[in-house]
Amino acid sequence: MNRILLTLISVLFVVAALFAGDGSSATSPLTVQQAKAKNVSTTTKYWLTGYVVGEMSAYSNSKWFVNMAPPFDGSVFLLADNPKEQDFTKCICLQFPTSSNGAEQYSLDENPQFWRKKVLLQGTREQYNNLDGFKKITDFQCVSSDMTNEAALWDFFETFEQGEFTPRVATDKWQGGVYEVREYADRHDNVGTVVSSWQLHNAIVDDGKPKWDDQCISLRNANAYAELTTDRSEGIGEVEFWAGNHENYKAAQLSFTLSVSVDQGESWTNIVTNQQVSKSAKATTNGMSLYRYDVNVPGRVRIRITKTDSNTGMGLQIDDLKMSRYSNHGTAINSPENDDDALISVQNNQVSVIVPYPQNISVYTPQGQCLMQKNEAETLNIFLPQGIYILRTNSTAHKFVVK
Repeated sequence: MNRILLTLISVLFVVAALFAGDGSSATSPLTVQQAKAKNVSTTTKYWLTGYVVGEMSAYSNSKWFVNMAPPFDGSVFLLADNPKEQDFTKCICLQFPTSSNGAEQYSLDENPQFWRKKVLLQGTREQYNNLDGFKKITDFQCVSSDMTNEAALWDFFETFEQGEFTPRVATDKWQGGVYEVREYADRHDNVGTVVSSWQLHNAIVDDGKPKWDDQCISLRNANAYAELTTDRSEGIGEVEFWAGNHENYKAAQLSFTLSVSVDQGESWTNIVTNQQVSKSAKATTNGMSLYRYDVNVPGRVRIRITKTDSNTGMGLQIDDLKMSRYSNHGTAINSPENDDDALISVQNNQVSVIVPYPQNISVYTPQGQCLMQKNEAETLNIFLPQGIYILRTNSTAHKFVVK
């Protein structure tokens, strides 16, 4: 059995080698992984393909500062083989010539449509910003057929710098409190409007380290958490944030759980459970590591980050949290076949049901769980994630799919 397995593995390596690009032409480009394995040379040019997954914004004091999701402010593309890569050490750093093919022409700030798109280019394999890089780039072109601007979906950015933290107990701020971000209509507006609010338990907002910039959340003690109590009305697609051990506890193994709620915090569903946080190292940006998760929940949603390790008193730092809107698109499901039938349609995962006269309308999972019911109604509207569902009326039953 082992010999058979080894033979199969050997065959796979041979097949992979046959189809791997050698970088000699546009039809045989290197992958990012292959390019990183090449020797550094200021004269040898290779063709390279990969996805623009983010940007380098700065390199200082042996620390890298990168943006792997909007908003963007740098001008150095990061290329990877995985369009959703979050580990920048697996990337190639691109340097464009400063003349006609200059970097300003390819900044994600000015051209967000390049984000997560596949590109093809030619250049020399050199170090750049003390990372694996490509320089003297020419023939840069986007080869993705879908040029949807994914960056436009990212509309929540919390730096924990623009708001105000109010401790629940003034004499013991570590019990937690409320962190609010407000917008003000003009300079005479002293009250403002709360645009986002966080409930902190055994946590504070301060300038402790490590941090991404000026301030961050620090979670201390078991079950400390930060909960966004302002619902995301258009759902959540992805969540991204930086996390790291407090500078005094670099050796501690800390962990967190990310949860979401669709009922204003009455119940929670875990997106990731007991995620161990990488300990501080040079390879982590500014002493922190990036974590990104697909949530894909429509409707009104809120999130919570909970410290789940048993290291009492040891701080877990959270900073620069970003979120995108839920964006899966549904399609029309059916047309009525007769006068007593129901019309079911889906738009942006909002399922709409219309029946010709007042009836009992209900939606079930295939396992029989009732998700919504309306009695003696002619319409029903409900947000549903991707999946298979069953619609029941007085006279009919339909199976439909939300894509």
